[in-house]
Amino acid sequence: MKTVKKYLSYYIGRMSKSFQQKKWIYVLALILLGLIVSGFAGFLIWQLCRGIAAIISFVYLNGWTIAGLIVITIWGVAYIKTVNREKLQRKEQLRLQQEELVNAEQQRLAAQNHIQVRQIIFDVLQDVGRLVNLEPPTSLSSLDAPVHFTFQNGTLFFYYAVLKQGTVDCQKVLALLQDRLQQKALANELGLQPTSIVFRGVAYPIIMVDKVTDMGSYIELRIAWASEAYLSQRGSRGNFGGGIPSGRNDDNDF
Repeated sequence: MKTVKKYLSYYIGRMSKSFQQKKWIYVLALILLGLIVSGFAGFLIWQLCRGIAAIISFVYLNGWTIAGLIVITIWGVAYIKTVNREKLQRKEQLRLQQEELVNAEQQRLAAQNHIQVRQIIFDVLQDVGRLVNLEPPTSLSSLDAPVHFTFQNGTLFFYYAVLKQGTVDCQKVLALLQDRLQQKALANELGLQPTSIVFRGVAYPIIMVDKVTDMGSYIELRIAWASEAYLSQRGSRGNFGGGIPSGRNDDNDF
């Protein structure tokens, strides 16, 4: 709007100056220019009015059709959103079902492995239990702890309870039992598949004594099902324990 006023003021000023100086040719030229510009502006305004009138007429004559199209469009958008939401819900339900199946399979395998590992711990305690003031178990069920197994940070842990015969050094228990597990793994006597896992060029038993906790009248053994992630995390705790040289060195990236 300011631009229009500016040019209009400039036009009137030039017209007045030319008239005062009696430059009639400039006056006529300015008048002609003013007529052309006015005519063009009027034409644009006329066309705009015609367009608005045509739109109003079209809406008036086709009101129900337009209203129907608007309703159909709104319904279509809502329908598409509903379909997409239902697809996402079905995908989420399928994902949850798959997770439940995986969890159920994990639970089944964990329960099965718990029994196998319990037999191994039973045999190991028969061999070396008295050396660290632990009472060799009289039955497999006597090793059962209140919680049989848990999953923590992707690692499977088994729990076993062992009665004490006196004062127990938990670190000595951990070292002795781990050493015996390594011996059995080397002799292929664990009865598990796989028997060992190679990490940083060293083979470790697939099961490892992760923690020994003094519970008063008994100790609780926490046995880990080894994996590369677990061994890496265990190494960061400075609680690796010796491994079995494997002659392989396929973990040079670590």
